[in-house]
Amino acid sequence: GDWSSDVCSSDLNSVVVLSNGSLIKAFDWDGTVWIPRPTITADNNSPRVSGDGKRIIFTSSIAPYLYGFNWVGGAWVAIPAPAIIPNCSQGYICGSAISVDGLVCSIMANGNGTVPLFACTYDYISGGWVKRPDIPCQLGGQTKLNSNGSVVAIQIAAAPYFNVYDWSG
Repeated sequence: GDWSSDVCSSDLNSVVVLSNGSLIKAFDWDGTVWIPRPTITADNNSPRVSGDGKRIIFTSSIAPYLYGFNWVGGAWVAIPAPAIIPNCSQGYICGSAISVDGLVCSIMANGNGTVPLFACTYDYISGGWVKRPDIPCQLGGQTKLNSNGSVVAIQIAAAPYFNVYDWSG
């Protein structure tokens, strides 16, 4: 199926970029020019965007948190209570992904440098993040999701393949 591109909406009319390590900038294509949305300021790691361009996620580079914002009525609205990535301390987030529908996200976390590597996956339910069981990994590099988040693919660092997991919950 479709896999999330993470930085562009499915129709390629919205794009999200990280600027200066602390500014999330989003732009919408109106057919002629790129129109900027308001900037989100946060100490963060690579933002990801849903397929419709209306939800972004990002992780903090100083704390083990997953943040999300929804684009509502011309403004970014924070998803209350960021998800805490358990057994993970600052600087140990390897990568993140959001499903095309924006209802699932996955974070590759390297514990605290001593705890084994794992992928945390969250479902967006009733305005907040609900955690699925962790997927243990070895030498992970990045995580990807299919369009509805039912499949999580985890790349093994420096290897040309992914381990693929089906969610049946």
